[in-house]
Amino acid sequence: MGIFDFFRKGKKGSANRSPKKTDAPFSEIIGELHASWLDEDIYFSNPHEIPLFDNAMIAIGIGAADHKETLEKADNALGNFTNLTAKDRLANSQKVLNYYQKCLTYGICKELDIQADSDVWNYVVPAEIIVESISGEGTLVMVNCECEWEQEHGLMLTFKNGKDLREVGGIE
Repeated sequence: MGIFDFFRKGKKGSANRSPKKTDAPFSEIIGELHASWLDEDIYFSNPHEIPLFDNAMIAIGIGAADHKETLEKADNALGNFTNLTAKDRLANSQKVLNYYQKCLTYGICKELDIQADSDVWNYVVPAEIIVESISGEGTLVMVNCECEWEQEHGLMLTFKNGKDLREVGGIE
């Protein structure tokens, strides 16, 4: 069982649980949002097709979405992010491969069959997306992924304002 299987199964107590708050925020990009059972400050959408990951269906969470200004910033970042395609993903292969190689150097993962930079994506499965506005950093779109080489901590891809992949690392 992967680190996100609990959320995907829709069991009682999962991210699919009924919202705690009655006034659900509405995103212009991803529609109605529902309060998370884990953190009442994060609101989740139903799964959406994400072109960056070959239209994989992924739920999107927005921190503090009940604040109008934060939701507007999140929508701007999500508008940028949903315009990214598989071509953009492949263009970022080296950044993800560098993280894999760093893990390999530290001896915390097994060697995988990677012949070309883009092969690294064969070992990555996006699980959820979280959007947060961070003072001084802009709005970050963080994609939490399962990855075969780092099963304990997974992989986080952080896109500044939904456009540029700025950071690749483990999920904190």
